[in-house]
Amino acid sequence: MKGNVIDIRQTTLFSTLAEMLNPEVPLYKLSNSLPCERLDKEFSLFYSIEGRPFRPTRLMISLLLLEQMYNLGDETVLSSWVRNPYWQYFPGHC
Repeated sequence: MKGNVIDIRQTTLFSTLAEMLNPEVPLYKLSNSLPCERLDKEFSLFYSIEGRPFRPTRLMISLLLLEQMYNLGDETVLSSWVRNPYWQYFPGHC
């Protein structure tokens, strides 16, 4: 008996990071529950326009949160951020 052929063609070449991640992972859920606009507004007062090159306030907040949540230092959190897509989603979604 011949079964139905399932269409497994890829509809797009690229998909978003959110589409590739498991929404049940706690960090994914946390990133969707943070009041990002409010945090961005409140923390932007502490970042100067002058000095080192600009980085988004949300990225800085997220890296500080990851440092505290996982008890890491500056260099460690950055190297971990590069390798972990959930960590990359965290500031990008916020």
